[in-house]
Amino acid sequence: MGPEIEVIAANDDSRNPHALGERRVLKDSGIYCETVLGQGTHLYVRNAHADIRSWAGNPCFEQHGLLTYLGYPIRWPDGSLFGTLCVLDLVEKVYTDHERDVMALMRDLIEGNLRTLCVH
Repeated sequence: MGPEIEVIAANDDSRNPHALGERRVLKDSGIYCETVLGQGTHLYVRNAHADIRSWAGNPCFEQHGLLTYLGYPIRWPDGSLFGTLCVLDLVEKVYTDHERDVMALMRDLIEGNLRTLCVH
């Protein structure tokens, strides 16, 4: 991974503050994805206001009001980090085990595609 994170896919909801191609320096950005990539594991923030971790300085939360986050790291075939697959919401969202499993499955599908791309 490079020093920046870039939005390469996003929904087209008018309330989505993240545009395709948007870039941000990752280090010390405070964004949820930085935590996922730094820890190398999934992150579920049900309600950033009530979370025991401080999300102060996180522009997704502070500037855009994105309260809920569910994200998974995506890895290259060699195990290095590619980026994240994540969903954010303006309201508190309780994700079921099934919904989290579906997100993990989508991550696995993306990683499978990366493996295919790297072989050819």
